[in-house]
Order: sequence, then structure tokens, then C-alpha cells
Amino acid sequence: MVYQTEKFVKENEDKISPEQKADLDSAVEELKAALAADDTAAIKAGVDRVSTKSQEVGAAMYAAGAEAASDSEGAATEDDDIVEGEVVDEDNNK
Repeated sequence: MVYQTEKFVKENEDKISPEQKADLDSAVEELKAALAADDTAAIKAGVDRVSTKSQEVGAAMYAAGAEAASDSEGAATEDDDIVEGEVVDEDNNK
């Protein structure tokens, strides 16, 4: 979980706010400390915290992506003139 979370943060640094990154980094460091101490209760709490923070970041990224997609779709339909037509192959009709 530590590796996956660190990889996720690294791959999405430009999409994660500094506050979210700091929260997630803090949670990962606490989990690493719990793992090093071999404290089962602290490990469980750390895993829960990292999981919760990761889900919050993922949800925020998804919401930002969905909002950006809807904005770009709206702009495309307003600016584009749609011309409908039918292609007829006259050689096959004879």
C-alpha cells in the first residue's frame, strides 16, 4: 500500500493540491513508522488513514476531470456548426 500510494502521488503530482499531497505524505510516513515498529494496531490505523486519504484525492481528481470534460463538451457544441448529410454512391444505383 505504501508503494502504490507513493507511486500514485508521483504520477499525479500535477493534479493533486499541495494540501492533499501533504496529508497523504503524512499518512504514508505514519504507516511506515508503524510498519517499522511492528505495531499491529498502528499499522491497521495507518492503512485505514492512507486508504481514506487516497480515496479523497482520487475523488477530487475525478470530480475535477468530470468538470473539465463537461466544460469542454459544452464549448464544443456551442462553437461547432453541425452539418448533416447523406453520401450516395451514384455508380451503384445504376
